Amino acid sequence: MILVIICFYKTDNNKEIFMNYRKSLTIFLMIILLGNFASAIVYEDAENENSTQSWQVYDNIPTGAVVSRVFDSDKQSNIIELMGAGMENGYILGSFDETQSWNNREDNLLTWSISCSEYYTIYILINTQKGYRYLYYTPHDVDYGMSNGSQYIHFGLGTDSTDGQWRTFSRDIKADLKKFEIDNELISVNAFLIRGDAKLDDIEMSGGEDNTKPTITLIGDSLVTVIQDTTYIDAGATAEDNIDGDVTVDIVTQNSVDTAVLGTYTVTYDVNDSSGNQAIQQMRTVSVVTSTDTAKDVLILYDTAGSFGHMGKTNAIFLENLLGHFDLNVISKPTSQYVENEMNSKKAVFYLGTTYDVLSYYSEGSAEKLAYQKFYRDVATKDRTIVWINYNLPLLEQFWIDNNLDNNTFA
Repeated sequence: MILVIICFYKTDNNKEIFMNYRKSLTIFLMIILLGNFASAIVYEDAENENSTQSWQVYDNIPTGAVVSRVFDSDKQSNIIELMGAGMENGYILGSFDETQSWNNREDNLLTWSISCSEYYTIYILINTQKGYRYLYYTPHDVDYGMSNGSQYIHFGLGTDSTDGQWRTFSRDIKADLKKFEIDNELISVNAFLIRGDAKLDDIEMSGGEDNTKPTITLIGDSLVTVIQDTTYIDAGATAEDNIDGDVTVDIVTQNSVDTAVLGTYTVTYDVNDSSGNQAIQQMRTVSVVTSTDTAKDVLILYDTAGSFGHMGKTNAIFLENLLGHFDLNVISKPTSQYVENEMNSKKAVFYLGTTYDVLSYYSEGSAEKLAYQKFYRDVATKDRTIVWINYNLPLLEQFWIDNNLDNNTFA
């Protein structure tokens, strides 16, 4: 509730003062009726002399861990100081017992300030539709996510967060949960836990607004060349949102490519999430050329599946370096992203089969397996030079047999 108090004082110009206050009252009423006031629940700001009573040392082995309320000269305010045996001691604000915990079912934006000069781990205990989860935050530069069957979801706050400086972090708990458990829902935020010696202040929760834009990722290359009077099939794009998850189906694509007319075309991709946040537009440039224009284009395709999948990209880089000694335009990509007729505009195609029986890693009908099959079909039907290195020639042969492709390469 907002209480507006307006006081009138007697002056020599009562009429003018009354009119000014009437305007002020009107403005206040408009703010009350139309404004969007965000309230926050403060769980710790260290201003109360009894602040430390809200904390517990839940892991006091070795003994001696202390929670203190002290004045910090850098912040020029009181803060909470946790001192013990570093990561061996654990502290909690809230409770493991849901009946005594925060049990915050309304808010999803958690903010805290921290100053730390050594390694720490912050845990946020939440209740979800799939049971309890711990979102935990460490001084790393990457988000490690969630292992199968685990209750723990790992995020990085940056390696510089242990430089002893005061830093304020705001996390959308609902978004963090859904980043690695898209099919789960947040029920409540229950407690703030930390291991390590640190200084803390201003731990609070608020409703928060979804201001995060979805992200669009192109499938395939951003620069594509096609031969005049051939069919152009756009590879498309995917889109991901921190709250809505996969929003690929909502992408609006503008595609004006006309392969009958030589020139350069732009295909654009746009998408909004349910909160109205608009993604940064992604674009693909498509050049329609005559067959003689592509005499220098070479395509390298490589495997990425399986335990040796990483070798595909590595070997492709080696081959790119080798081909770089010639007057060629080299394009390198996973075979799982191959687009039908893509080799039409290429002088030669190199396939690096680093994963044995690669199709066994993809489910029937998957986009990746279909891409391989389109590649196999084009190898049989297109008049292009194909350099096949290492595994999977039997897969190519079997596909040709199963689809009655008229090619006698394996005869």
